[in-house]
Amino acid sequence: MARRFVALLAWAGVLAVLIAAQPALAQVPGLPPIGTEPYSGEVLSIQLVPDQGATDVPRLGQAYIRVLVKDRSDTNVESRATVHTVNVVPTLDPQAVGWSTFLDHTNFQTKAGDDVAVLVVVQPSATVRTIYARIVLTATMSTSTGFVTNATTELLARVLPFSLASVDISASPQHVPPFEQARIPVSLRNEGLYPETYRIEALGPKGWLVSSVAQLTLFPGEEGTLFVNLLTPADRVLVPEETGVITVRAHSTLEPGVVYERATVAVVEGFYFPDYWSPVLLLGVVVGGLVVRRSVAGGRRSAREQGRPGSRRLTPAQRVMLAELKARDPERYKLLVARQRRSQKVLQRRFEQTRGRRGDIERAMVDRQHAEARHLKAEEKARARAIEERERELERARNEVERARSREERDRLREQRGRDRALRSLQRKQAAREARAARREARHPEVRRREREQRKRERALRAELAKKRSTLRKQQRLRKVAADRRRRQLLKQKRLLERRAKRKERRRGKRGQGPEEGG
Repeated sequence: MARRFVALLAWAGVLAVLIAAQPALAQVPGLPPIGTEPYSGEVLSIQLVPDQGATDVPRLGQAYIRVLVKDRSDTNVESRATVHTVNVVPTLDPQAVGWSTFLDHTNFQTKAGDDVAVLVVVQPSATVRTIYARIVLTATMSTSTGFVTNATTELLARVLPFSLASVDISASPQHVPPFEQARIPVSLRNEGLYPETYRIEALGPKGWLVSSVAQLTLFPGEEGTLFVNLLTPADRVLVPEETGVITVRAHSTLEPGVVYERATVAVVEGFYFPDYWSPVLLLGVVVGGLVVRRSVAGGRRSAREQGRPGSRRLTPAQRVMLAELKARDPERYKLLVARQRRSQKVLQRRFEQTRGRRGDIERAMVDRQHAEARHLKAEEKARARAIEERERELERARNEVERARSREERDRLREQRGRDRALRSLQRKQAAREARAARREARHPEVRRREREQRKRERALRAELAKKRSTLRKQQRLRKVAADRRRRQLLKQKRLLERRAKRKERRRGKRGQGPEEGG
């Protein structure tokens, strides 16, 4: 019974101490309630403001985009001197092959209200494979207390139209007779990113005639083939061996100063008959024509006799033999004539069938030629439509970039006008302060002395007030530490009393169970 009474007295004492300490804890300024987080007094905020969202970059050149990092954190009086660490990282689109970007500085420190300019450098390399490159700029602001905030912005870069092509001569004539024509195939490939029209120029040695097409239009990655016609000179009867260099040049229209060049070698060798041999050649041509005419006539006659059935002329001996057969055996003569007529009909039928098949083959060849011509015409129309569509797409993209530039220019002018107004206001305020200072200097020296003493007294009072505030803050921190220590002690005593009470309850329960089991 006595132990129970002592335990009740202990519990009552603990409750009394807690009730007495509660008003004291509530009166301590700056002490947060139990179970809540302390108030930091600061809201982090960062902004990224680029001067321009899109820019044009020449190939193998650089473009600079100025981005303003604005620290717009909302701080209280105690944390206005907090230093923020800012890390700016540029991220390039993975699809932008051949592009590179970097910053002039990535890590720096700011305070609330500071503006820091970061320069983004964009550079396309010689192996650029995309027209546009998207850059994501990420700024991370952090404090020593562990608070972090982020801000992102996107930038767009476009490579200016450039020319990149290759010229290849797959096969070149090794030996060409004098005054003969040869065709040299030349392959031209557009390795750039924009459609381009090339002006073709073919050059040869003096006395050689060289010609080719004037222009060739190719899409990016497309390869076209053109032929250079070569006519060798003929100024000698016998040309043992003469070497000539044929040069093919493709002039770019996107970059007028760029020329793609490839050369090949042709060797002239053989005989040439000059003009004063014309009568001999004319006579030879006439004789040759007669010979050819007779041979052609004989060939035609032979072909007609072999393929087309006709009435064969009988020799005098054959006529005599037929007359004797008709007089001696008329029936056999009739059978022979009938057999000859049947064979003639069979030959005629076969000839008609062969001629019909030949006509079908000729018509099929003509139809095929017409179909190929229609197909080529359709391909030309499709290519022209594709060129027009690509030009329209480029025009739309160019218009969008121009509109974006105009919007950015308007925003920049608006910001500039705002800065000019703020500057004029500051200048007016400065002029007013200078006027007041001049009026004060114009007063009596005694008044100025009193004002100086008054300012000294005010500075002393402010210093004393600051010292008192610092002392008060220290006392508040000490009271807070003491209250926390006292609260922990009370909680510890409370847990100890609870454990003791639980032990007593268990012992009392064991004692009560012992007599019942014995009975």
